[in-house]
This record gives sequence, structure tokens and C-alpha cells, in this order.
Amino acid sequence: MSKNFKKYMVLVSFIFIFVFSHLTNVEGQTPNIIVNMIGQDPDPVTPGRYVELRFVITNTRPESRADNFEVRLEPKFPFFLDESEENLQRFAGFVNSGTRNSLNVKYKVRVANDAVEGVDEIGFLYRYSNGKWITRYFDVDIQTLDSNLEIRDVVSVPSKILPGEEADFTITIKNMADSRVNDVSLKLDLTYSAITGEGGMNSLTDKITAYNSLPFVPVGSGNEQSVKFIEAGEEVNFTYRLRSYPDAEVKVYKIPIILSFADELEQKHEKKEVIGLVVGSLIDTKFLVDSVEDLGNDMYEVSLKFVNVGRTDIKSLNVELTETSDYYIDSSREVYVGDVDSDDFQVARFVIMPTFQVTEMPQKKVNLPLNVSYRDPNNEKYTVSYELPVRIRKTTSNGGPGSLTIIIGIIVLLVLGYFIYKRVKKRARMRKRV
Repeated sequence: MSKNFKKYMVLVSFIFIFVFSHLTNVEGQTPNIIVNMIGQDPDPVTPGRYVELRFVITNTRPESRADNFEVRLEPKFPFFLDESEENLQRFAGFVNSGTRNSLNVKYKVRVANDAVEGVDEIGFLYRYSNGKWITRYFDVDIQTLDSNLEIRDVVSVPSKILPGEEADFTITIKNMADSRVNDVSLKLDLTYSAITGEGGMNSLTDKITAYNSLPFVPVGSGNEQSVKFIEAGEEVNFTYRLRSYPDAEVKVYKIPIILSFADELEQKHEKKEVIGLVVGSLIDTKFLVDSVEDLGNDMYEVSLKFVNVGRTDIKSLNVELTETSDYYIDSSREVYVGDVDSDDFQVARFVIMPTFQVTEMPQKKVNLPLNVSYRDPNNEKYTVSYELPVRIRKTTSNGGPGSLTIIIGIIVLLVLGYFIYKRVKKRARMRKRV
């Protein structure tokens, strides 16, 4: 091996060592940046709310420096930054040794109202020494509002429960969210347990009163039903068979319901609502002709009796008589009677003038067409039509049997008066003779 070759090899070795040490020194001075999102508040965040995102930035390479360090967010739907929120943040020097080897950064981000439930990514960018921007992506947990289980419909068959009778009562619940809810339970609070259990009633008497306030009892099942889950957008029916108390008052009753469920994160939720259930009663009435009175001058007063034979009070009774070819109406065609209590009656009176010849022995039957309207205790209006038959006979005036009787009575009185007068006068003459 020649001396020139040895010199050449030594020179190459020195060059290699110099280049290697230079590269090693440069590599040792290049920062190694790691970015982590250390939390979100709240976690999860609901649509339409703000969330605070916190990041920590660490330089893990010793004796390296990142000057002019800059960070910013890259929010995309469903995330937004308010105009007042500063996006770009700058830091002068960022070193691993000495006073600083990490940075803490936070942003306040708004979530769109129509954001869907799940995990969405948000971009976090950084650079130093005016280099290229480097992007990291982080997950933000979004959970839809817990109020997205809604009561869509309430149906009672029949629409009114009669006292002592049964009805099927169906409540339709719809999941308005975009995710499934689990362990859904619906309870009819027929004893006001939610009220008595919250401490609002202290005495035993108050609690017993609340327990018996609603005149319903479930038949064939309890007052609580459940399903394992309801998918997004799905509807579920909860059907109860209820019996009302025989003495239930006719009115609309407010029934508290308690709806409980769990979301996909297994968080429990509870909603309290109020629905209505109507107790009604079949209206049982009778309309009768009470009397017909001859007023003279071919006018007759007809008294009509309206009898409430049911168990429900009647309000605002109104009676209207329709004129026919058999008579004219010589009074008001419409009579407002008012309220008629259960097992009671009221009378409506009309004056009519027959268009035919009325005699002492009536030969013709007259029909009275009536339109009757009233309301029940629930203020529901009823309209009923009647046609009552009535016979009219003459009993007074105009040479009829009434006037003849009066004339005969007057003649009898005159004859009796004459005989009494004669007898008194005869006795007076006898006394004078004596």
C-alpha cells in the first residue's frame, strides 16, 4: 500500500468524522414537538354550547430551541370561534432546558346547534422559526340534549272514561335525537308520589289526600312500563288500561308522568310531564209535556218539563220551539232555562195559537218540534231534537163549557137569593101582626 493511498484514507476518515459530528450536532439542536389535548370542559359538550379546549405542547429534545413559536385552531363544522376569540397565539422562545420546556394553550369554541351526537375532530396547528405549519387533529365529544324524548300523542279509547268504567290509555313517545336511548321507563304517577316524595307535603293527611286525588287504578298491569331502547327517530307506544272510581267527578284530571332513560354514555335522565284524562258521563234526559192551559182568545200555554235522570249536572239548558202549520207561536220561540242538577227538572213554557178549531173534546194531536242544547261539566256542548205530541182542548170563554157553568152558577145564586128574600120579608110581616 503506497504512502499516497494511506494519506488519502486518513483524509477521508477525517472528512467522515467531521461530517458525522456536524450532522449529529445539528440533529441534537432540532426541537421535537409533541402536542396533546389534556381536556375539554364540559365533557361531553351539548350542541349550541361552548366548550373550552386545553392543550399542552412539549419539546422533548434537550438543548434545542423553538423560536417564534405560533399556534392556531382550524375549526370546521360543527365548531366555531367567536370573533372576539383570538385564534393565533405567539410565544417568543420555547426551549427544553432552563425556564421553559412546555406551553399550555386553551381555546373557547362554540358548537353548532344542529351538531349530531358523537366525536368530531378539530385541527390544531403549530410552527416555529417561520417554518411550515404542522397540523394535529384531536377528538371532541358531543352529546345531544337529554330532552329529546318527547310525548308525541296521548289517546284515550273511549275519549271519556265513564265513572266505574274502563278505558285504554296510550302514550306515544318519540326519540327526537340522532342516537339511541336505553332503559326507557314510563310511569303514570296516579298517587302523586313525586309530589309527596319531594317533601312538599309533611302531614300524613296531606299524603293520603294526594294518594286518593286521582280516581283511576290500572287494570291488568302496574302503572309503570319499560322498553330496552328506542332508536333515533323511532316511536314507541305505552298502553295502560285504567278503571275510574264509580264516584269519580266529571272533569278533566291532570296526570303526572315520569319518563326516565339512559343515553349512550350510560348517564341517567329523568323528565316529568303532565297529561290530561277526561272523566265524563252519559247524559240521560227526558222531555215531557207537563200541562196545557187554556188562556182564552184561542191561546194556550204549554209547559214542558226537562228531567235530568243521569248522574251528571247539566249547564246552560236552552230550548227552542219550531213553528208548524198547526199553530203560531205567541211567545218567545226560545227559552233559556239554565242549569239542571242531577235527579232534578226545569220547566220551559211557550204560548201557541192553534190554526184549527179547538173543541172541548180534542180530536187532533199536535206535535211540538224542539231543539234542546246544553253543556256538561267539561263544557262540551250537546244538541238534541225532540218531537213531543200534545192534545189541546177548550176549557174557558166564548160560549164554551166554562162560561156555561158560570152562568148556571149565577142563576142558582139569584134563585136562592130570591127565596131567602121572600122568607125574610114574610117573617117581618108576621112580627108586625103580633
